[in-house]
Amino acid sequence: MRMRLEGSMGSKAKFSQRIDVPGTADTPENLQGGVLLVFPPGFGPTLSPGLDASAQAMERQKLSRPRGRITARQVDRGPEVPQLLKWLERAGFPVAQDAARFSIFTWPQHWEADRPLDRRVLKAAAADAARLAEEVEKRRPLLLFFVSAQLLDAANLPEVLEALEPVLAHPAEPVRRITDLRLRVTAQRWVKALCFGLPMPRKTFTPETEETIAAGIAAIFRREELLPG
Repeated sequence: MRMRLEGSMGSKAKFSQRIDVPGTADTPENLQGGVLLVFPPGFGPTLSPGLDASAQAMERQKLSRPRGRITARQVDRGPEVPQLLKWLERAGFPVAQDAARFSIFTWPQHWEADRPLDRRVLKAAAADAARLAEEVEKRRPLLLFFVSAQLLDAANLPEVLEALEPVLAHPAEPVRRITDLRLRVTAQRWVKALCFGLPMPRKTFTPETEETIAAGIAAIFRREELLPG
């Protein structure tokens, strides 16, 4: 599978050996009013090279099993999750204290896009709207972080809005940018949740870029009175 997201990687990046981000263990805190991280497929740990099909399937099954809290160091969730958590910490969110509130979901289940804003991304998300709605109904999160601004765009498609309406009601405002970066960093208040559309983390982001992303998130937290000051 090849994939390219805004702010994620070069055009030749290959992800054929990466699996989806493993989920966390269910807790009372992430099953009611928690924090849901919504990742596209293929951004989890990398499978060991050189395995035959049987061994690869066994490793995939082992690595994919939902387990641990979001901060569990013994669980490999790929490099993007820890980087994203650092943004939230810089924005003032108590990640370590509230680790039990986090859960992870892959949406859409399959993504064959070759470039940012490819219409196939939106088509795949719309076709998979029911899965997202089921996960949101299961967890009733108060915060959703869509890891790629285009996933938050996809959540605003008519088919997805219809699927989410019973659990999140409807958007209370349009999707809007929250930084002056060229990368799209967005947020949107829904009636029953606060949603963000964040760029896929990458190692090449400068400290200034990461601070700007964190500052944008923090500003929305303050607007929503989620943080002091």
